Amino acid sequence: MMGQRIQPFTAIDMPMNCANCSAPLTATSQGGSFYCTYCRSHQVLHHLRISADGIVDLQHFGEHDCPACGQRLNAALMDESPVEHCPACRGVLLPGELFAHIVESRRREYRGADERPVPIETAQLDIRRDCPGCRRPLETHRYYGPGNTVLDSCFRCDLIWLDAGEPVALVKASGCR
Repeated sequence: MMGQRIQPFTAIDMPMNCANCSAPLTATSQGGSFYCTYCRSHQVLHHLRISADGIVDLQHFGEHDCPACGQRLNAALMDESPVEHCPACRGVLLPGELFAHIVESRRREYRGADERPVPIETAQLDIRRDCPGCRRPLETHRYYGPGNTVLDSCFRCDLIWLDAGEPVALVKASGCR
């Protein structure tokens, strides 16, 4: 799979619920625009519950439980690609290849200042969580790129768990560009 280009996900392929009445939304012919046949509201994708990490919560359950707090994860979008997001602790679960693609594209587009490096909290390396896919322990390790982010990953399931704030920290880390 190395070198394979990830196809962008279109939100039209993912069921969504209305932010006003929770009825199912119908995609319109304009990309990222949705219509609720029940309350007759129009909604645009970027207006639907976006977190500071750029995650759009689709407001319906995903497939896994949160490895950090145990809550059921919600289906979500991150840069228009399907991920799962915890509405309680704000973490995000995504495939490893998608993680690499998102970090690379976000760093390429980022125009702000690099954040000043902060020493890693070694206690983060001692946190033990189970993979939401296979239920085996996630491997907790430093990110092998710029910055001081700790990742939780399962190489068997090709899943990465990011705590809230880590997607932004990976992009703003000094030495990224």
